[in-house]
Amino acid sequence: MRPLRITTAAMVLAVACLGVAVAGLTSGSTAEAPTTVSPGGTLAERTAQAITTPPAASTVPAPLEKRVRKGHVIVRLTGKPTANALKRVAASADTSVGAVSVLRGTTLLWRVPAGVSEEEFAKRLETSTEVAYAEPDYLRQLAADYTPPAYTAPNEAAFSELGSTARFPYTRSWWLRDIKAPEMWAQAYTGPVVRGKYPLRASGTAFKVAVLDTGLWPDHPDAGNIVPGWDCYSNDADVTPLDGPLSDYTLTQIATTSHGTDVAGLVGATVGNGIGSFGSGYDTQVVVYKVSGMDAKGLLLIPDSVIITAIERAADEGCKVINMSFAGSDDSSAVRDAINYAHLRGCILVAAGGNNHTSPLEYPAGWPNVVGVGALTKTLSGTSVERAGFSNFGTGLDLTAPGDLIWGLTHPGYGENTSGYDMWSGTSMASPIVAGGLAVLWRAVPQLTGDELVSVAQSSATDLYATGWDKDSGWGELNLLAAYARLKASYPLLRAPAISVPTTPSVKAIPITWTAVPGYQVRYDVTLDGSLVGTGIAATGTVLPAVTPGTHVITVTPISTRNWADSTEVASRTFSALQSLPVMTALSWSGTALSWKSTESSSAGGGYLLAFDGASAVSTGTESYDTSTLELGTHSATVRAVDPNGLVSEPLSIVFRCWPQPSVTRVGGRDRYATNAALATSTFIGANTVVLVSGENWPDALSAGPFATKLGGPMLLTKRNSLPSDTRSVLSRLRVKNIVVVGGPASVSDDVVRTLRASGFSVSRVWGRDRYATANAVAREVSRYSGGSVADGMALVASGITHPDALVASTLGARKGWPVLLTPTATLPVGLTDTLRAIGATHTVVVGSKAAVSTTTFAKLPAATRLSGIDAASTSVAVARWAIATYPATFRGERYWVANSATASFSDSLGIGAAAGHTSGLLLLTSKTLSPAVSAYYSANSTDAAVTTLVGGPAVLPATILAAIKRLVGAP
Repeated sequence: MRPLRITTAAMVLAVACLGVAVAGLTSGSTAEAPTTVSPGGTLAERTAQAITTPPAASTVPAPLEKRVRKGHVIVRLTGKPTANALKRVAASADTSVGAVSVLRGTTLLWRVPAGVSEEEFAKRLETSTEVAYAEPDYLRQLAADYTPPAYTAPNEAAFSELGSTARFPYTRSWWLRDIKAPEMWAQAYTGPVVRGKYPLRASGTAFKVAVLDTGLWPDHPDAGNIVPGWDCYSNDADVTPLDGPLSDYTLTQIATTSHGTDVAGLVGATVGNGIGSFGSGYDTQVVVYKVSGMDAKGLLLIPDSVIITAIERAADEGCKVINMSFAGSDDSSAVRDAINYAHLRGCILVAAGGNNHTSPLEYPAGWPNVVGVGALTKTLSGTSVERAGFSNFGTGLDLTAPGDLIWGLTHPGYGENTSGYDMWSGTSMASPIVAGGLAVLWRAVPQLTGDELVSVAQSSATDLYATGWDKDSGWGELNLLAAYARLKASYPLLRAPAISVPTTPSVKAIPITWTAVPGYQVRYDVTLDGSLVGTGIAATGTVLPAVTPGTHVITVTPISTRNWADSTEVASRTFSALQSLPVMTALSWSGTALSWKSTESSSAGGGYLLAFDGASAVSTGTESYDTSTLELGTHSATVRAVDPNGLVSEPLSIVFRCWPQPSVTRVGGRDRYATNAALATSTFIGANTVVLVSGENWPDALSAGPFATKLGGPMLLTKRNSLPSDTRSVLSRLRVKNIVVVGGPASVSDDVVRTLRASGFSVSRVWGRDRYATANAVAREVSRYSGGSVADGMALVASGITHPDALVASTLGARKGWPVLLTPTATLPVGLTDTLRAIGATHTVVVGSKAAVSTTTFAKLPAATRLSGIDAASTSVAVARWAIATYPATFRGERYWVANSATASFSDSLGIGAAAGHTSGLLLLTSKTLSPAVSAYYSANSTDAAVTTLVGGPAVLPATILAAIKRLVGAP
């Protein structure tokens, strides 16, 4: 059959029952390869197993009851939650405003009036045009409280039944055995009576698998774990089932429904019900999203637009794994954006690599953030597996799984089949086997990220060819048992700590410590006489509250989001409390040392407990400590006196800051491209993604600093029509994979983009029709990478004409996660107000004078603050002073960057925002002589501004500036 092609307009799919000739079926290809059954038995012989008994009622999971927080609904407004807006919304719901609290931005928690259900009240609120949505405040079950059901071994006849000896001389369950699924299940499913040490910790509905496919026959007796989702092609509430007489449907409809039913079954077909087949996800729930439709000619289509809808819907509806058993050769930015959307929300996306026996993998399997899957087949001897002849291979291949002659679900009446089961072949089969396996593994350690879980599966895969990755098998064949063992080894059972209590503790302050328990971010819960007194404690010690004299019991329980825990691994200790305490009388810091006093004398046998930054206390017999050994930055210290009997005083605490040694250095190059390249390599060791901007037409770059920080890489410059050698060298040195161009083709030409793609980079572009629209687009990206709304609800606004102000704003925004928006002087540009609303910005800081951003423009911005001076230098000083005063914990004692604000030298400093966002710093501007405002700032803040980096060579920032700053801060 011809290979499937996916265009940006539509994915075209025509399904054939593998091993069966279907008359009149439109020619095309799915991600399955046709299987020739002869010699070795007819289709009837291969599908002889019939459905003899219906599934027991206990095999069908009961629907989960919705649990909601009584008396509350969550409401998202389309605008600000002003008092008048709340009154209007309440009026539309025929109620008073009542108790309303802001959860975040425009998201509210609203009390439900008496006598109205949560669901009904939410529906009333949604009648208002000012409400984006309203819903009950749902309650969710902790994954750690989940007890897996007792393990039921596969008892289907196909689990041990041999196929035709000539063509198929091994069991129909060969694929399930080959990925070691039954062995993994036997360990992970423990049952309610015998609780294992390493059970699954999340239910099958907590890690649902979305199957984006052609449809579903929901009445299949083996589909107890499979539910209809949404018909994304027709935009119906349920996947349209084919549940009437077969004569009512075309053979093509039945065939395509069979494809979706089989793919869903390979994830979630009921295990242990004595009939049919089985799914690699055991009892994991599968939700089917229909993405195909039929045109007037009977040709099945899978449009990109439908795929996008299905991916985003599946992610929004809580599916953790998304399977896509379709493939095509054409790239699509729109589908990739949808994939990135789901990936950002923590989903694992799995896709079939294609069946054209070509390299590399087709799309979506070949795209980043997608697990590309190839198919395996049994060798002729039946003792091992190898890459299936039809399977694509090479770049993009992550994992392989059985995909040839896979016994799975179908629609009765499809071809010669009457049993509801058939043999299927293709990467379409390998992909859901991997998806189901990843889902059941994820349930063992639910707090892993999707990328971490995929890494576990890759690193534990069975090598088939070369060790590690190779073009024919990727990282190897999925091995559930080995992956499960890797998880147990990485996050072993937490052990009980050993508790230490003073021999004669006081009734007022009882310091207890315990041994650290190895594990991932282990925290501790502490109880005193059965009552919780501390939860989620990171340190291995705490001070118990006051107790009465006498005997008491403390218990310390280790907890971790990833390590397994057992109720027997808990430590308890009994102690007796006395009455009497030493007293701390003084604690101070001189700049180089801590010193303290108490009513106790160390020479009389007492001492002190000294702790820094919440760590465990250490004993000392002295009354001072040299702080020069501490790391630079803010620290807290706590000192307690201990008398000769071991009684401990109430603590005294102090917060102080260790300042850096003065240092003034320079980063520069022969031109703007070399300077920004040097800035990147001096700041970043490596980077997966970089932002590329024009070094000739640079207004588009003014807003890119915060965006580069969100992407985790530097900002580099390019010429419009060619990539400078310095920039190219940095891309290689930092091992860059992805490049995001900020600006349109007028700034960075399509020729440069094509050159980069030809060199193996993944390249995307963020831009608008002008610098203002580009800044709006970049701000929305910053918001997206911030989880949907910007940090602190803050955005920065600067002139798109007076460029130095925007550069200062970009450096500040990169440090705080605030986007930078540009505006003309006299009026707001088109789209800026909509962008502020879309990114959740409730406050703005304008960087620049009234001559740069007029009073009229300023008044139109939400909760605006202006930072400005008489020139670019004094404006940068005003920003620095405001940042330190408003956010001292972030900006005190940071690096300072110094750049030349002159137009001729301006582009040398475009990359400072990305560098500051990655390390630290604020930007100060000057000319070729040190600005009086900057000089005065250094004089007044010589300790705080001790570390400075000049950006630009001596021709941009003369040596006299470097020498002057050194003198001001006392640098050598």
